[in-house]
Amino acid sequence: MKILLVASAGLLAALCLAPAAPALEEPKPEAPPAGEGAPKAEDPPPAPEKPAPEKPAEEKPAPEKPAAEKPPERKVPKEPSRPVAERIHGSLKALFTGSGAARMAAQSALEGAVAEWAAEAKDDPLKATEWWRTALAGTFNAGARKAGISEVRIPLEGKEARFWVSVPKSYNPKNLHPLLLVILDREEDPKRWLGGTYGDLLKDWLVVAVSTDSKAAGIDIPREPWLAALGLRHAIEEYRVDLDRVVLDAGPGSANLAANLGAEWAVHFSGVVLRGPSLVSPLATNLLLCGTLAAMPDNPNPAQKGALEALQKSVPGAAVIPATAHAEVQKWIAALPPRRITNPGTLSFSWKTRPQGGEPWAYWFWVFRAADAKKDRFVDLTFTRTDRGGSVAITGDNLAEGILLLNDDLLDLDREVAVTVNGTEVWKGVPRRQVRTALYWIGQSGERTLFAPTEIRFTVPTAAAAAPKPAGGG
Repeated sequence: MKILLVASAGLLAALCLAPAAPALEEPKPEAPPAGEGAPKAEDPPPAPEKPAPEKPAEEKPAPEKPAAEKPPERKVPKEPSRPVAERIHGSLKALFTGSGAARMAAQSALEGAVAEWAAEAKDDPLKATEWWRTALAGTFNAGARKAGISEVRIPLEGKEARFWVSVPKSYNPKNLHPLLLVILDREEDPKRWLGGTYGDLLKDWLVVAVSTDSKAAGIDIPREPWLAALGLRHAIEEYRVDLDRVVLDAGPGSANLAANLGAEWAVHFSGVVLRGPSLVSPLATNLLLCGTLAAMPDNPNPAQKGALEALQKSVPGAAVIPATAHAEVQKWIAALPPRRITNPGTLSFSWKTRPQGGEPWAYWFWVFRAADAKKDRFVDLTFTRTDRGGSVAITGDNLAEGILLLNDDLLDLDREVAVTVNGTEVWKGVPRRQVRTALYWIGQSGERTLFAPTEIRFTVPTAAAAAPKPAGGG
């Protein structure tokens, strides 16, 4: 089946050039569409409602009532026995490093080990989201690395892309490390700029930098900005990167590149630093998914002032710090929390993409097809799910077909799940967890610690594809 909305100029393609999951057929939907119900021996019991917050006592005493029951805590399957865990870890590593035949064998071995775990636990091992994310992170390169700043060369279609990598003295292959992905201005000296700009951050953070000078970089970043993702790919292959703590930054002359890339790829970042941009992307509201900092010059020109105003309108919580206050910028970067979108506590988020050549992946969602392919009509969506419940409500504009990517940290997948788009139910049933589904979406997204063993595919009726008009017909 062909994906009709491709990644923005190839970001996902760049990430997926790394060894990933084996090429699998797209997993077929496991549950029927709305109205047909799901085949099952018996309907699962409805989950108890979440008790409302306690209220102050009423003026008149009310008769005593039994205390409201708390919803049961989610039961996580017990961890696998050591032999089974070792087979799972070995199979996962082979999936990301082996040849095609070795990957297929590893997939078979993985599915067998998961079946053994299920027999041991008498439960579905794919419920153990955190265990799987940790196991997937364990497939990153665990070799020791020499500290310092050095040039690396990455083969690319008969040529070499040149990046600069800074490895901190504190680098430990047993731990995950935060990463700065940096776009350097033309003719900027990498060692001088990284040392002067990031200071003490270089003690703990990995840095991968590429120049906008095509002769120095071997690739033309201003013309093909998506190639900056090769730096992220290289870091994932060679180092132990905390993918929930990746920050995008750029020199002042490349601030507009960072503004565009940061908005387009916001799901990848915990933070974006914009050093005096003179424009703001029409997708700037995506920056609400991460921390955003405007590092402004002391005397901004009119274009920079206008861009700052537009940025603050799109991202009201954006921080503003003088560009010369390097220590303050470093402090802001160091204090950034992990990515908001991967946090199970994030019950609602909004996301926007272009219908042509736009980024199709919003971490827990994949746009399969826009209703209207006109360039000036974005796919603009807000996702809201119930806390440990069984519903996802999508509101917004211009979605024709979509795919939800789920795990048990997001929804109770033992229960019936309902999906609505602009109030219209588009899917209802009990979804199924599958190892091959999780592997498939790691391969599609290039996000190695994404664990989504369940997908829900749906089509939106034409009448529900457009955003509802405001009350009063405005």
